[in-house]
Amino acid sequence: MAKGIYVGAGGVARRMKKAYVGVAGKARAVRKMYVGVGNRARLCYSAEPEYAGTGVPLADPKYGAKAATAGNSALIGGGRFAGTASNAVCNTVDAYDTSLTRTTPAALGDKRYLHSAVPLGAYALFAGGTATPTARGGYNTVDAYDASLTRTSAAALSRMRTRMGCTVLGSRALFAGGGHGGLTTGGAFTTVDVYDEALTRTAGTPLSTKRFFPAGATVGSHALFAGGTPKDGSLVVDAYDASLTLTAAADLSSAQNSYAAAAVGGYALFAGDTADADVYDASLTKTTVGILSAARQPDAVTAGGYAFFAGGDESSTVDVCDASLTRTTLTALSEARDSMAAAAVGDYVLFAGGRNTDSLYHDTVDVYTI
Repeated sequence: MAKGIYVGAGGVARRMKKAYVGVAGKARAVRKMYVGVGNRARLCYSAEPEYAGTGVPLADPKYGAKAATAGNSALIGGGRFAGTASNAVCNTVDAYDTSLTRTTPAALGDKRYLHSAVPLGAYALFAGGTATPTARGGYNTVDAYDASLTRTSAAALSRMRTRMGCTVLGSRALFAGGGHGGLTTGGAFTTVDVYDEALTRTAGTPLSTKRFFPAGATVGSHALFAGGTPKDGSLVVDAYDASLTLTAAADLSSAQNSYAAAAVGGYALFAGDTADADVYDASLTKTTVGILSAARQPDAVTAGGYAFFAGGDESSTVDVCDASLTRTTLTALSEARDSMAAAAVGDYVLFAGGRNTDSLYHDTVDVYTI
């Protein structure tokens, strides 16, 4: 568990999130503090992410669940169980509060696999997906959970689809691309659905190309949708500004860099099975940076001023990147796995569920402090 310093505020002990010292006229963040105990330096404060062990497991082992935050809870919904039968896809939701207590809210309105999830205002949205392990068919429904974990239905997507990219730009959530059926050009869409915080849907300008699995991230006043499939993968990066006007950003260096996306410190990061990630700043200038310690297909989340990239393929590695794009490799996941749900709540980052290379499904929840 990360070390902390507490101060009294209104009769309540509050954990100090950040500490600064002046160096050459500039405020510098303190990473760690030590005190002398028995002639030894003992860590008394750490602002860096650390591995905290495993939390309460999911209700069931599954992979492909999606996560979003509503109020003080991280919700992990949907996903796939072992097997190929119609009941292999679930609609269950696990909710973790800021003390990592797990509860079970009302189930999703539909069984969802290959769906998308995103936080928007007071809500966590779960959209689209399919109830079939073979990925055929799909839904246009959208479930919305509020801070009390009550589920309502938002306006439906404009069409049924799976494998969408999503991100939040200001007070709007964008669901882009996706499609139905197999990963071929004919099955993919350019559709972009936009939701406001009242859960009203409007149509956005379509993507420039049809794509499944475009990776979504927001930087400055732009929402980016990068890469995706079908065929050999796409290098295209579409950028939407605050008025939802579509422009083209520089192409990805590799189509493999659309496996995971996160944003930190004024940068949008797209990473995957290559040595370097593609990094876009607020002016949409692209550079390549060594964000991952090893090429793989990780799951990603942003929390506490860090971008986390965890697991993927046969890996249990967890790399974190700070606002200066400096990479640190943390204590590994308890088990190597991919297709986890990545969530942040309170002082914690969670990596939940997933499967390993032997197709064993997990209910494990690995916890990191921030």
